[in-house]
Amino acid sequence: MRVAPEFLSLMRDGIGNPSSWLKNFIEPRYNRVATEVRNKVIAKVAQVGPAVQLNDFLCCDKFDIMDKVHQIKVPTLIICGSEDKMTPPKYASYLANKIEGAKQVIIDGGTHLVFAEKPGTVNQAIEEFLHSL
Repeated sequence: MRVAPEFLSLMRDGIGNPSSWLKNFIEPRYNRVATEVRNKVIAKVAQVGPAVQLNDFLCCDKFDIMDKVHQIKVPTLIICGSEDKMTPPKYASYLANKIEGAKQVIIDGGTHLVFAEKPGTVNQAIEEFLHSL
């Protein structure tokens, strides 16, 4: 799926100014994550740095199989946060509509990091999905 150009731009800018990238791009993304988890993850992300993150996101931006997802024929659970700006719920709906039998769960208030923000809710959705198989 495509990555928003503004995200790529912030990562590019961060290569020359890592402290700004960390403060203005990374830290705000984790503001809904429990403090003890947030601090550990941000430290690891800082260690990896903006150049590696940019490369990762450029790979994601170029990887496009949207026209082939209908070929997925295995049980599929699609989890998305209702406030995800990086992979908005419209993409979750697209996948759910294209993958036969897919189950879609939109978690209210979650962002792209919904798994870290609301681990209990995400785990419950996964458990229910697995029990339905």
